[in-house]
Amino acid sequence: FQVYDGGMVVARMARLGPQRFDVLVGLDALVRPRPGFSDRRLRARAEVGRLFDGDRLRVAMRGEVFADQFIASIQGPDDRPPDARGALLEASLRLGRVDVERMRHVGVALELRQAIGAHSDRDGARPWSSLVVEMQAFAAPGVRWNVALRTQAAVQNATPVHLRGFLGGLDRVRGYVDNRLRADAYAFANLEVRHVTFDSTWLAVLPVAFLDAALANDDRPGRGSTGLVATGAGVRLLVPRFVRTGLRIDVAVPLREATCRTVACPGLAVGVYQFF
Repeated sequence: FQVYDGGMVVARMARLGPQRFDVLVGLDALVRPRPGFSDRRLRARAEVGRLFDGDRLRVAMRGEVFADQFIASIQGPDDRPPDARGALLEASLRLGRVDVERMRHVGVALELRQAIGAHSDRDGARPWSSLVVEMQAFAAPGVRWNVALRTQAAVQNATPVHLRGFLGGLDRVRGYVDNRLRADAYAFANLEVRHVTFDSTWLAVLPVAFLDAALANDDRPGRGSTGLVATGAGVRLLVPRFVRTGLRIDVAVPLREATCRTVACPGLAVGVYQFF
């Protein structure tokens, strides 16, 4: 792996004192491949949240400092930006609450995140900002079904190339090549129907059917406004005794593009726990 080696250390306290604060601190050194470059980032972060009304209201502040070293791309031609340093401060507000009842999620939550940051490289220092709105809604009809919806929209201003919104592939729209779209403004949605087919102490099996969609104005030359739509199915092999553990495997088929130049035909997405 050489320059792609990395690791993460995170400490999270879900309840701090009688006033119901939660605290998270983390340090990570990870590499994220992007078209034209790979971002090798060293980052330190801390977040403090205050919980109200039985956790149905959360107000939080998060701070980060990071250093980005850009290395040769494993996706397409070499188009590296200059190495950089930066910091951000983000305020967030969450209304509502999502609970996990055994293997199923229930509840509705709406979250607003406003961030301001500064970015410095060989061309000088400059500020940027971003606004993200996300909604998650879960219903649990019957004793084994779970219907899950996530929607997110974001607007960014003067954001550095490596911090813009990337859609496709691993974490937002399955079935397309990773980083298919890169934009300062975008929206996407994920709809899943999950079924708890098998549930024991150490293993739960959940087949899933899903639909993913996104719309963004790709800022790379010749791309323009593009929509992505994909559907597919997968399975979750979860460990009920441990929180957020298990294997996720999804296979997705793109619905909007007929060729294999920009899609995975079909796409395989492998991860940990649920998609969201």
